[in-house]
Amino acid sequence: MSHRYEKLLTPFVLPNGIVLKNRIVQPKCAPDQIQGPEEWPNEQFIHFHREAARKGNSLVVVCDAFRPEVRKMPAWHDFSHSYTFNLDDPGVHNYFCQLADDVHFYGSKVIVQAHPEFERGTSVGGGNPKRMQSAEGFMPMPPGKMATKEEIAEAIDKAVERVAMYKDWGFDGVGVDVMGLEHETDLRDDEYGGTVEKRCRFTLEFCERIKKRCGNKFIIHVMMNGEAPYGGMGNLKEGYFLEDTITFAKLAEGLVDLITIREKSMVDCHPTGYTFKPGEHKCIEYIAKMKEAGVKIPLAVSGGFQDPGELEKLLEEDKTDLVSVGRGQFTDDDYYLKIIEERGEDIRPCLHCNRCHGRRRAPWTSVCTVNPTFGMELKTKNMVRPVTRKKKVAVIGGGVAGMEAAIVAAQRGHEVVLYEKTDYLGGQLYFGDYFDFKWPFKEYRLWMIREMEKAGVEIRLNKEPEPEEIAEKGFDAVIAAVGSKASLPNIDGMYKEDGTPALRTCHDVIGKEETVPENVIMIGCSETGIETACYLAQHGHNVTCLTRQKILAKDASPLHSITIAWIREDETGLPYMAPYWEHFDNIKGITEVTTTMVGKNSIVYEDETGEKHSLSADEVIVCGGVKPCTENAIKYSACAPEFYMVGDAEKVGDIQQDVRSAFAAASQI
Repeated sequence: MSHRYEKLLTPFVLPNGIVLKNRIVQPKCAPDQIQGPEEWPNEQFIHFHREAARKGNSLVVVCDAFRPEVRKMPAWHDFSHSYTFNLDDPGVHNYFCQLADDVHFYGSKVIVQAHPEFERGTSVGGGNPKRMQSAEGFMPMPPGKMATKEEIAEAIDKAVERVAMYKDWGFDGVGVDVMGLEHETDLRDDEYGGTVEKRCRFTLEFCERIKKRCGNKFIIHVMMNGEAPYGGMGNLKEGYFLEDTITFAKLAEGLVDLITIREKSMVDCHPTGYTFKPGEHKCIEYIAKMKEAGVKIPLAVSGGFQDPGELEKLLEEDKTDLVSVGRGQFTDDDYYLKIIEERGEDIRPCLHCNRCHGRRRAPWTSVCTVNPTFGMELKTKNMVRPVTRKKKVAVIGGGVAGMEAAIVAAQRGHEVVLYEKTDYLGGQLYFGDYFDFKWPFKEYRLWMIREMEKAGVEIRLNKEPEPEEIAEKGFDAVIAAVGSKASLPNIDGMYKEDGTPALRTCHDVIGKEETVPENVIMIGCSETGIETACYLAQHGHNVTCLTRQKILAKDASPLHSITIAWIREDETGLPYMAPYWEHFDNIKGITEVTTTMVGKNSIVYEDETGEKHSLSADEVIVCGGVKPCTENAIKYSACAPEFYMVGDAEKVGDIQQDVRSAFAAASQI
């Protein structure tokens, strides 16, 4: 009998004869904040990689993380919160041996991602240092320095011996980054620079030394971009191109056992709804051209993959040999189980929001927006209350928090009724249906509705029950997920004489863009405001955005989100990672200003010097944030023996915080 995901589950034999249990491999993706100050793999770190094997990865990648310098960085910098291991301490070796054993328990192979290390600022090609942000981003780099041949030899020697230690600890191979292939290496006039064959020499020499030291049965896995035209983000000519990648792959035959091909830039390698649509993967095109050129090394695709149906089709059509899934597995603890049981549609969708990568700022935690237990799996077995009897549970509100609470309570065996006052489910998430760049959020909303139906939740739309009605029905527990409401800033002219708002908010115009005139002023440009501005701009409106902050969408994550959505050139011709809204010439931003008076068609604002200015438009729209509907939630507090407030009803937060609070409450019933 054929299996729905037969190709995906079929074992794969690498060129060196090593057998992988299936076609799923893991990229290097352990979250940076997974550890504390320990200089050894703590239990959470080990558990993450153990889970990667249990979730179906036939090849699990562990980062070497021999980076003691990160602890010397200032506390505000996210690198200072990432992990580093003291490999000079023999006791640390014990934990790596245990990690390898745990991965092998599930029939998976484990490799270490390692490469030769130079002093900070030194590289094979030298060239210009990366353009680094200094306020909230990266640390400044020292001037670029070209490594000498002696430094190259020493770096390779040390790295090979480090990799050999991992082999002794039970690791099955090594993950290698391609170094020196960039065209900046043309600056060298020796055997490591110039022609592409010479630029490949550094990485191939490292691979040769590993094979000689560790044997042919030691896997060498290379992860590289199909092309990297932006190089170190300092000059368009510093990168490498697809023809260089093909040349490297042909020269690596007999040394490298697997190559994972990524997209062309750091933006594209971590795709979001702003950068790709379902089924759009440039890396598939790279692999097609590599196969056409005669590359024989097995190839894997990486970047935005999750749906096992899509992965199966790629394998059936021979568009790739293996598939790499990172974030797509974080969302669902039963990812592999659902594949085995042919329930791919039940896998919790990934929002591609990159929250699992961190936020480059506090709080320093590793979380998944849609998986409430990610990052705390080891704790939940003690934090979740066991079910003692079946109960009747009422959930008031059908937003994200309400739906999550209903799903969890129903899956725990309770009889659940969900009340929603509107004719749709999703709360604020529902508005994402109108944004083409928020398609992952729409998929998530529809998934939650399906899960509620499968779990047997009784859904009552257009119903806002009175407390007396809930009390009369004899519920054992009530979960109030009534959400939040718009909060308008205290600005002259914001309200009419009768106390009602004089201006429309973002939620008043989303889905009703035909009622919006051509020229619009948007006050208060948080992430929601900017998303709405982009939505209106896509429909031909001219939007002027004003904010008190130094930048637009100050509350958005500065890491792989709306703030980093494409690469463009600045006025000097240098490339930089640009925010999504810079796609639109009809969006204008005015920052560091305070709006002092508003009207239906005009505003008055003060700049940072206190000088007053006025602006006119066809309509003024306000994005003033929201405030919790706490009073509306508390009125249900005496309706059942157990009462919980979740999501925005208690404290305004994002989707991750709403989902976590809903799970926490439902897991206590």
